[in-house]
Amino acid sequence: MQVANKVALITGSGKGLGKAFAGALLQRGARVCLSDVNPETLQTTHDQYASKFGRENVCSCPCDVTVEANLKDLFSKARQDLKGLDIVVNNAGIADESKWDKMVDINLKGVISGTLMGMEAMKTANGGSGGIIVNVASMAGLIPVAHVPAYSATKYGVVAYTKSWAENPESVDNNIRMVCLCPAYTKTDIMKMTDYSVHNSDIANASVVKLGIMSVETVVTAFLKLLDDNDNHGKALSVMNAKGMHYI
Repeated sequence: MQVANKVALITGSGKGLGKAFAGALLQRGARVCLSDVNPETLQTTHDQYASKFGRENVCSCPCDVTVEANLKDLFSKARQDLKGLDIVVNNAGIADESKWDKMVDINLKGVISGTLMGMEAMKTANGGSGGIIVNVASMAGLIPVAHVPAYSATKYGVVAYTKSWAENPESVDNNIRMVCLCPAYTKTDIMKMTDYSVHNSDIANASVVKLGIMSVETVVTAFLKLLDDNDNHGKALSVMNAKGMHYI
């Protein structure tokens, strides 16, 4: 997909990977609707990008992806302010095993809701012209991860959900491409693990040492590859330090 002049919506884009994805799209000439559960963080990012790329190319809307009304407001904001919707990135997520039920709500149910709303907005019957939905999962959605079993379960769910929709004719008939991004450990706030957020910190630390921590820029490169590769419908792109990028 050529992203210049396209409209993107990204959940969890006040900081971390979501913010970086937004910056990369704006750099390529897209218009972006930012969102985050933290209004202050969101406003700071909005002001930064509006100053750099032009206020006409950026809008923002606070959003808790576990609240359906928030998501509806977000999708309405993107379509009204930026005049369309071509790219949906369901990126919002947390990693905290002590709050496993909240993880399910954000990491899995939030992605499901965002996917369904994205599909509705992109359907030709609703005035859309298709597009791409990028659901951000994790390598923990492709391989078992002993110290974060609930987190892994949510990310497996994201991968399965995305691949299953890709098998449904409704996505193809409406020219909606469904893909997953599955990075390993990345240098963002989600890496701030504590004894309470994981099951066995020794296993967690050993895993991080073994796999290493990637830069945000590495994951952004993979994200842009997902957009550029037009023949990847239903694929998950794994991203690891040692093995690089490959589709599953």
